[in-house]
Amino acid sequence: PGHRGLGLAWAYGIITNHGGTLAVTSEPQKGTSVRVYLPSKKNVVADKSLNDDELRGTETILMVDDEELLLTMGEMVLSAYGYRVLTANSGQKALEVFTKLGSKVDLVLSDLVMPNMSGRELIERLRVLSPTLRIIRQSGNFRPSEEDDATYLQKPYTSLDLLRKVKAALTN
Repeated sequence: PGHRGLGLAWAYGIITNHGGTLAVTSEPQKGTSVRVYLPSKKNVVADKSLNDDELRGTETILMVDDEELLLTMGEMVLSAYGYRVLTANSGQKALEVFTKLGSKVDLVLSDLVMPNMSGRELIERLRVLSPTLRIIRQSGNFRPSEEDDATYLQKPYTSLDLLRKVKAALTN
């Protein structure tokens, strides 16, 4: 209980980012088969050297997601780069945290799809409390057409994607 299949979405994202495909078949009483197809040509991926200092910050970020693994990963990555990270695994908990510390929160990173209170509803409520609050929306579902590139992060994402998006949101 509690699993939402995010692992398959992450695997799909990683494999397709490397030019491959993923095929899943499942038959009752026979099991599931997962096949990964990757390109056979040898590719050398150049790692663009980034200045770690450009990605660092000291701001306070409230991460909201019903997936504990994503909260843990986000907290580890962002705090390693100097950010203060608060987490909430539901919209209601996020509102409680924001009500207590609102003036200290510089950015909210919220999943759009969560049980009970959606990320959209949470964002509407946060906007009432703080109209100028910086917010990044994220989702593993198909990207809504009304989402702006600057304020949207598509799951699955890498640590570098997260750091770049956070830095951009805080400097704009």
